[in-house]
Amino acid sequence: MTHSLTWKPVRGLLAVPTWDARVRWRTPNREFEKAIWSAHVKLVKMRHLWMPLVVALAGLTSLRAQTQGSGRASVSSTFDPATSARGSITPGKFVAPPRRSVLSPEEEAAHRNFITPRSPAYLPQPPRLQTSNELSGTRAPVSLRAPLRETPSTSFQGIPQTELLPPSPNVASGPDDILEVVNSRITRFTKEGQATDTVHMQQWFQANLATMCPSNLPQSCILGDVSIRYDQIHGRFLMTMQVRDDPADTSYLAISVSNGATYASGWKNWILNAKLDGTAVTQNYADFPQVGFDDKAVYISMLMFRSLLNSFAYAKIRILKKTDLYNPALVSLPYKDLFDFKNQDNTPAATLMPVHVRGRVGVGPPGAVLINSSTTAGADYLTLWRITDPTGTPAAVRSTLVGSWKYGKPAPAPQLGTITLLDTGPADILKAIYREGTLYAAQNAGNLDEPTTVVYSKIDVGSNKISQQSRYINGNFFYPAFDVPATVGPNGDLPNKLITGTTTTSAGALTYAGLKDVKDGEDTYRPIGDGQARYGEYFGGSIDPVNGGLWVAGEYVKPKINGVSQWGTWVSYFPWSTSPLYDDVLSTSPFFDFINVIGQYSITKGCTARTFCPGSVTTRSQMAAFVVRSIYGDTFTFSSTPAFTDVPVNHPQFQYIQKLKELGITQGCTVTAFCPDAPVTRAQAAVFVIRAKFGPLFGDNFTFPQAAYFSDVPSTNSQFPFVQKLREMGITQGCAPGRFCPDDTVLREQMATFLTRAFLN
Repeated sequence: MTHSLTWKPVRGLLAVPTWDARVRWRTPNREFEKAIWSAHVKLVKMRHLWMPLVVALAGLTSLRAQTQGSGRASVSSTFDPATSARGSITPGKFVAPPRRSVLSPEEEAAHRNFITPRSPAYLPQPPRLQTSNELSGTRAPVSLRAPLRETPSTSFQGIPQTELLPPSPNVASGPDDILEVVNSRITRFTKEGQATDTVHMQQWFQANLATMCPSNLPQSCILGDVSIRYDQIHGRFLMTMQVRDDPADTSYLAISVSNGATYASGWKNWILNAKLDGTAVTQNYADFPQVGFDDKAVYISMLMFRSLLNSFAYAKIRILKKTDLYNPALVSLPYKDLFDFKNQDNTPAATLMPVHVRGRVGVGPPGAVLINSSTTAGADYLTLWRITDPTGTPAAVRSTLVGSWKYGKPAPAPQLGTITLLDTGPADILKAIYREGTLYAAQNAGNLDEPTTVVYSKIDVGSNKISQQSRYINGNFFYPAFDVPATVGPNGDLPNKLITGTTTTSAGALTYAGLKDVKDGEDTYRPIGDGQARYGEYFGGSIDPVNGGLWVAGEYVKPKINGVSQWGTWVSYFPWSTSPLYDDVLSTSPFFDFINVIGQYSITKGCTARTFCPGSVTTRSQMAAFVVRSIYGDTFTFSSTPAFTDVPVNHPQFQYIQKLKELGITQGCTVTAFCPDAPVTRAQAAVFVIRAKFGPLFGDNFTFPQAAYFSDVPSTNSQFPFVQKLREMGITQGCAPGRFCPDDTVLREQMATFLTRAFLN
């Protein structure tokens, strides 16, 4: 057995003394471990003496992720909510993940020195959102648009307290389901707030527990950091979780994917060995997995810690092709790993947040991006990573986004009625939403004058610039429940409803921990033990793919029971809101917001300057323009050789019809003709929309429910798969209960609804 330190080159400039993260042995000798850790700390201190020189030189070259590897997982199972057995829960076996800091003791001290906590007795002015032009010193007033209504239309109790602390609630909205998760449970709610199904994670992954938690010892198995997303591009729920058995030295990434757009569609579970970097075995375990996606792949980030010392090693991204992950018949799941990411100043990039791509996938730079904050106290930059060739030979190209407001680890939050402070987590970006070239990021942060806040950054991905920042001032704010509705418009400002955890009332006074504008806390929060109260690691936000508004979920404090602190979760829905664009569309129309949204994005030009003609029939040529603009806007390539004899080059919709043919969305109405002036039927519209969404990856081989939704579209109908998928995705509810009216023509107002739900929400 050898134990050695290695000199590691820093981008070809300097040699850095580091403990080699690839060491592959373990020892029960704690004194030896302490000695090694002491040596490591001394070397870290030495590093700080010459780090300014490294920082100065580091900007001279660009960087890609240093290492890439390929692997394959073969452990899987299924979960059917209707038929899967719900076994008994082993009491005391499962625990929530402990919080592991990526910071060294010296770095923790630097953050404490950077931020001065606000006195609990301090009563500021009423809280408000401060914008970046105020931060730059101009103090100019800012008029934010209101894409969301100020008060929720639906609000209800979420998952009640479970055996695990903290809950770290998250939420995802599908066409028919609201799914909330905490560290041990998943619950399905109707959109009216009725809980219909609750499953323990032990039951969900019962078939794989022997693999993931082989020691079978009390308090040995971590099932936590549960996250849930709804992929509105391809209609799948994605649930991820870390599973770790310390006595057995195992670390797994558990992924569960719905087979369709609904909770009831059934789920495929995959169990991936997180200790592998590609196929290379490491002595590192994974923590805090976070998931994002674009139109081609799913990206899952992990923090990798050394098993021996519980010290941070590096960040890793695991990339999975959607064509693999979304295939329920697959028996072996391939993946690609990128790991050992470094910021420009050569500090490790820690919590890499993969983005959730929304909006038109063909507008703006590709959405395969990640973003992270710095772990350095007083940092004034963020790091953006572009993933090139994600489904081939991926690499990560770094861009440093300068000019951020200086930040550090947020101070713990005071709460009413106790000296116990709430641990508000690290200065991580916790939510990242990408819309058509603009990245919106929500970050826990501590600023010099606002020690516990949330900072929102609006980033132009094309120019690699932070174009706007906002933050909450005059209070204590943490854990954003964040997403960006289509109603912000292309390159729009932040939404007006930015929900966070808080211990500040609307007047600025100190209060119990709850959710801003959603649910007030009801008591002090003092879990058993000394020190700060761990309050979680994130809250949830999700855009409704059908109705367009924002669902949020978070934790609040409930009254004590027998002197013991209690928590609860709460779920609320904020409807979207638009301003009128057309004089002939009444605000009372059910199509009002959908028409205004497609007008915002110039998917429609209207039928005249201020009219939309909502009751007019949609023609096939108009349909071509609508669908292509819903993917690419007006910037795309197309063949100049006419594909159809009845659509010459001087036809006003020539380029759109050409592109529709190139994409395989239409073959025309005959072998040679397109019939541009013919009306579009509802069945034809279903084919156009579903091919536009699924064609690039799946062609016509997409999954769909086999049981007919509509009595007038039987399984023998050639357009049955498309109509079924349209309904499953929530793009249509039919023309009447149990009917689709496939041969009816599509009115322009109906088409606005189809397009918004399919491509913008």
